[in-house]
Amino acid sequence: AYSVCTSKTNELIVAGGTSSLNMAFGTPASAPSGGTDGFIAKLSSSGARQRIIYTGTTFYDQVFFVATDDQNRVYAMGQTAGNMNMSPGVYGQLNGKHFVQQFNSDLTSLLRTTTFGKTGSTQPSLSPSAFMVDVCGRIYISGWGGGSNQSYHNGLDNLFGFPTSADAFQKSTDGSDFYLMVLGPNFSNLLY
Repeated sequence: AYSVCTSKTNELIVAGGTSSLNMAFGTPASAPSGGTDGFIAKLSSSGARQRIIYTGTTFYDQVFFVATDDQNRVYAMGQTAGNMNMSPGVYGQLNGKHFVQQFNSDLTSLLRTTTFGKTGSTQPSLSPSAFMVDVCGRIYISGWGGGSNQSYHNGLDNLFGFPTSADAFQKSTDGSDFYLMVLGPNFSNLLY
């Protein structure tokens, strides 16, 4: 488990990665998709399991951060070695190896998904360090890519090709930098 947050109704939401084949809980139960899968667990305020789901592709996937918005929707941010399908009308980079997903409050429906990072990569390039959804629905993502990550994180790639906005503080990279991205509500556009 990498991340934990509370909902507006004091439920506990935990996320991470697992290779367990029998972790899902709730109706209908989700199925593992292969290898290492991301998971999201929702517990009542008293700690009773309400629902646990797998999320990801048939390749390596992990959820590093989880958050909720003012409507109690659940957001997951993570890495994938597969190709996640992007929802229609969202901003992102096709086949990016980093993802953000939005679920309904009880984790029974995936509402939308976007991927980001550089296209054509076969592995994640960013080691996530922070994630947040603000009261206006904007999504904040940060992390480090390149450099020392290559020796510590199974060969993480560099940040060449990551998108920047016109008003970015720094628009170019030497491949090893801290990265901050802000998406509009419902992943509508790149704000920064």
